[in-house]
Amino acid sequence: MLENKGKIVGTGLGLFFGFIYLFAGFWKMLFFAFLVGVGFAIGYQIDQKENVKEWIDGILMDKWMRK
Repeated sequence: MLENKGKIVGTGLGLFFGFIYLFAGFWKMLFFAFLVGVGFAIGYQIDQKENVKEWIDGILMDKWMRK
């Protein structure tokens, strides 16, 4: 069972996003997936013991401010 963990998780995620697509629509599903990705990225930074505020400021300042 552990050797197929990726396939099981992938199939479960596919079903989950498939149901979101069926019930909410394509664009709402993409927005939901974006929010999940943002949450994952912030959670990853917290797990790595990095300062989340500095990380977010770095992303926003690099993209929106002139150097």
